[in-house]
Amino acid sequence: MSVTINDIAKKVGVSLSTVSRVINGNASISEATKEKIYSAMNELDYHPNSIARNLANGSTKTISLIIDVANNSDNFSNMFFYQSISGIEKTTQMQGYNLLISGLLNSTLEKTVRKIFLEKKSDGIIIPSSLLDRQTVSFLNKEKFPFVVLGEPPVLKTGCSWVDINNSQGSEMAVSYLVDRGYRHIAFFGGDGSDLFNKYRIKGYEKAAASNEMLSGSQVVKTSSDKDQMYEAALRLIGQQKFDAVIANDNISAYCILKAATKLGVNVPEELGIITFDSYPLAEFLEPQLTSLDIDTASQGEMAAEILLKKIQNKDNTNQQILVSVRLQERQSTRKGGDR
Repeated sequence: MSVTINDIAKKVGVSLSTVSRVINGNASISEATKEKIYSAMNELDYHPNSIARNLANGSTKTISLIIDVANNSDNFSNMFFYQSISGIEKTTQMQGYNLLISGLLNSTLEKTVRKIFLEKKSDGIIIPSSLLDRQTVSFLNKEKFPFVVLGEPPVLKTGCSWVDINNSQGSEMAVSYLVDRGYRHIAFFGGDGSDLFNKYRIKGYEKAAASNEMLSGSQVVKTSSDKDQMYEAALRLIGQQKFDAVIANDNISAYCILKAATKLGVNVPEELGIITFDSYPLAEFLEPQLTSLDIDTASQGEMAAEILLKKIQNKDNTNQQILVSVRLQERQSTRKGGDR
């Protein structure tokens, strides 16, 4: 038979309520009594029923993360999303909460969220921006159920809290850095502009290119996700011999640029500088190694969880919109002038 709270009370010689208050940590009990109770719990191998205790306190001590299980590209196969999950899990565990993954399959976001709320499965929800819709935001705000959006939402940006990567800042940083390194004709390459992060990267690039008087050439080359077509587009861009630097939307785009430069006999970094968004998965392993704009999606997840937990503790908390800064990691692909 399992040990109960009554067994602990009898062994220590205190009331059930005293043991309960020590377990819940919500009352002023003398240190000596606490030590006796903890010692008895350890001796009898007693483990509190956290589910029952949390329900009694009106809390599940759990938060939910919604994922689209029908779309593998947005879930665990996506390293950046996995890093965000790791950040969320780290923060929730540190604050005594558990993370519940809730998947959309044959259901809408609103139905899934309603189910979590009505069945009291968690105290709050984190929703990827790609899944967000007006109906769900309206329901959550009406019920005052805490939620945070992972990524800048496409709708109702001021009507909710969200955390995203500052992609626009990354492109501006790249342009400024390349100009300082002596490059004067800078292009942006990759992405078709359909993803919000890609739009902001292009927007930041165009803003920096337009305002930098030292630049004498700029161009945005949008591409499909097909690697062969991307490589052909890279050959056309490098073959123009109009540009001496390229900002790549991702590692695959950067690889195609580097491959095209090699094919055309263009030296990197002397004749062509290359910067790629993020180091994963190729930047450090190509020759030359690629300078990167590293995006910290783990910190993005941590911040999202922190905001959500504050909302759970105080549902009247004002909405927050946070952009996580990008970090430039210099490597060989932009060390023009023999500085290796």
